[in-house]
Amino acid sequence: MNVKMKKTAVFGLAFLLVLVLFTGCSAKVAGELTEKDVTAAAEELLFKFRSGQWEQAADLFTEESGFSGSKLYERCRNNVWSKTGEYVETESTRVFGSGASAESSQFVTCVMLCAHEKGTVEYTFTFNLDLEATDFSVKKVDAAPAS
Repeated sequence: MNVKMKKTAVFGLAFLLVLVLFTGCSAKVAGELTEKDVTAAAEELLFKFRSGQWEQAADLFTEESGFSGSKLYERCRNNVWSKTGEYVETESTRVFGSGASAESSQFVTCVMLCAHEKGTVEYTFTFNLDLEATDFSVKKVDAAPAS
């Protein structure tokens, strides 16, 4: 192989490596779940909250969690949203497994910082490996932490 062919081959391999890295090879965070899977489940719950589908949101929680539509409504609307106003946008999302590695994690947590009309709200969702919600909290935060 001449020098030009070697350079072309090296460039081609480097390009393929970059392409693979940026096209959705998402690392597992718990069991077979990827960050993308968990974020999508949390976004679905947040959408149901924002659109008033409280009972449908409650259906996405495990029975053991004890969440009903009215309990979710109380936690969001009366405790936080009455002070922060309507949702504007999601500012950042972080996903964490419960164990030292994806293989040892039994739960995964998604924390979403969302801008509302009058402040920032932190939503924390915990899911089991079947992506059923097991816990949820919501609170007004003073400011979003620096990324």
